[in-house]
Amino acid sequence: MLLRDPADRWDEAMRLRDLLKFEFFFPERDDYRERLSAELERLDPQWEAAHGRDVLCRAPLLTAHRVLRSFVDAQLVVAERLAARDPRTPVVEPEFMAECSGVGRQMLLQGRLHGPESLSRELFAGALRLASNLDLVDPGREELARRRQEWAAQVRDVVGRIVLIDELDATARRETLGVQP
Repeated sequence: MLLRDPADRWDEAMRLRDLLKFEFFFPERDDYRERLSAELERLDPQWEAAHGRDVLCRAPLLTAHRVLRSFVDAQLVVAERLAARDPRTPVVEPEFMAECSGVGRQMLLQGRLHGPESLSRELFAGALRLASNLDLVDPGREELARRRQEWAAQVRDVVGRIVLIDELDATARRETLGVQP
């Protein structure tokens, strides 16, 4: 969320919360906002107006890439497979999961996924539950193809920001500790 414009940060925090709601337990929205704000104030009391990348670069430890990457990578596989499907074709879960596994392995070999832990059927199932909750699974609606494309773009954007956090962390480790990632 810090990598967004300051005016969009809370909306983005809620979008991320919704994106991960089938993978993690979150407090109610107000409590979530309060807890997140307290954590961010520990990093930088002026975080709401500060350049997010600067706040992250000053953080003693970055963990988003370590904690979230396998979840959002699995979501990426599911989102892209749904976006590639004819919206009138029903999603048959066992066949769809097999398709995600095969395409996920290919994406891993292409370097589009971080690691093999992203290829878990359990993570694919969570991503498919999220897609169903977003009303992106059931066939028959004309706008479905567009909405699936939008979700895939949203997940690609989140993956890109997690990759950036990974790069910032790697740079900090090289500079501070002399450790190569």
